[in-house]
Amino acid sequence: MIPNIIAILCTVLMIGAVIWITLFDHKNSSDSEKTDEGNK
Repeated sequence: MIPNIIAILCTVLMIGAVIWITLFDHKNSSDSEKTDEGNK
């Protein structure tokens, strides 16, 4: 049970970190991406 709990916690943390980074990247890079498209 303990190894399973640890594995689940690690998976949840990894998924949460990916979602967290993705959300911040979208917020921070949304303006830069728009400017890049405009420059093209």
